[in-house]
Amino acid sequence: MARVFVFDPNPDRHMEYLGLLKGNDVVVSMDSNTALEEIRETNPDLILVDSEAEDSQRLIMQIRRDLGMEFIVIYLLGRASETNDLARCLQTASNCCANGYIPRPIYPVIMQELVRAAQQLSVYGHTEGVTPDERTALTTETEDNGLIDPPHHIERDGFKPPIIGGWGLSFN
Repeated sequence: MARVFVFDPNPDRHMEYLGLLKGNDVVVSMDSNTALEEIRETNPDLILVDSEAEDSQRLIMQIRRDLGMEFIVIYLLGRASETNDLARCLQTASNCCANGYIPRPIYPVIMQELVRAAQQLSVYGHTEGVTPDERTALTTETEDNGLIDPPHHIERDGFKPPIIGGWGLSFN
């Protein structure tokens, strides 16, 4: 059973998430002000963030930077009706250090595979025992835009975390 945290301010979609993630320990949050604390408390294997939420990019950046969860799997969820939308959404995911983007409607098989992959990576998603200096070394500021570099270049114990690869997880 995986621990999954979902941030989506739209309560109409909460039952959909619970159905897609049945059999897992799921926490759904609507409030970006309390989401960081809820994530800290639940220590999830996978985080799903609604891309249409006003604070989605800021929330992901804070998860990576403030909570030190460089290796946790984070995906943006949203609508991409055309190729241009999908390219824009993938670029947004990359800019805010998400591992990728899943367009709606979300198919159960895609969600099941994402949860399975996140569980396999969860040993690297939790950074207990990582010193603040190591954490700082893992997340560096870029000079051009002030955003944290996406974690795909980070290597720890010979493992490279997942990077955006089309619609799913890929590995170097």
